Amino acid sequence: MAGDSGRERRRLKRVVQRVAAKFTCGALQSTGHIKTLSKGGLFMRTASLPPVGEIVQIIILTRSRQKIEVVGRVCWSTEQLRSPGDQPGFAIEFTDASEEYREFFADLLFR
Repeated sequence: MAGDSGRERRRLKRVVQRVAAKFTCGALQSTGHIKTLSKGGLFMRTASLPPVGEIVQIIILTRSRQKIEVVGRVCWSTEQLRSPGDQPGFAIEFTDASEEYREFFADLLFR
């Protein structure tokens, strides 16, 4: 989010990266792709949206065929924005990010 000065106001650095992923939230399961990642969370594009506040398990499928698991709480979804033409997706804040995720994210930062 940019403030009046145009400065980036996010607390954590984000990386824009399209990475295949799938998620589970209770009985809801779907696939999609990760659009942005940070040390503390991510945004996933997918046609099926879990409810805000719910815990989701996401499996990130890297290009090297590694499967990286993260767990987080849904912070918001595009359903809340109600803007026509927006691609559906949701953001999570991690409640549990594996060591593999931290290494994956660090690798993306330093490319």
